[in-house]
Amino acid sequence: MLLTFESGVRDKIGRMPKHHPNAGNRPLFDVAYDSPIGPLGITLQGGSLLGITLLEQDLPIASCPAGQAQRVLDQLDRYFTDGRHRFNLPLDPTGTLFQRRVWRVLSILMPGQVIRYGQVAQRLRTSARAVGSACRANPIPIVIPCHRVVGANGIGGFMGDPQRVFLKRWLLLHEGAVWTD
Repeated sequence: MLLTFESGVRDKIGRMPKHHPNAGNRPLFDVAYDSPIGPLGITLQGGSLLGITLLEQDLPIASCPAGQAQRVLDQLDRYFTDGRHRFNLPLDPTGTLFQRRVWRVLSILMPGQVIRYGQVAQRLRTSARAVGSACRANPIPIVIPCHRVVGANGIGGFMGDPQRVFLKRWLLLHEGAVWTD
């Protein structure tokens, strides 16, 4: 598996905070990335990627150690140039143990490979709805490819917002995925 999840403290229950993990007066994101689907706010800590957020407004950006951020930015560049690029980054997503199990399944999917919520649910012996909830809580979209999970009768949702389904469709087409709505 190319993606690695850092272990330890982040195995606790909880979602990715809407503020930087070090809070205080620190800006929300360490670096911003101007992607074809819109600006992305990137949060890093201790060499691991914590989160990617689609930005809808200008937010404060921290100065991040160049090497730490550059690796993420380089891989995003590769992905948005070639949808078949596989990410190889240390990740530390905050989530429940169940959510992290779902994200691990998604992380082994190849670019362009599509799987149904029900198929993931079957692998994990749970429900498709629970898988959808874990996808919605994914703090590192694109890198943890929740967009590759589709519904039994359509494309499904994306990032918990029906208005963002067009982004899911764009990412799937960018990767050369084939699915039926």
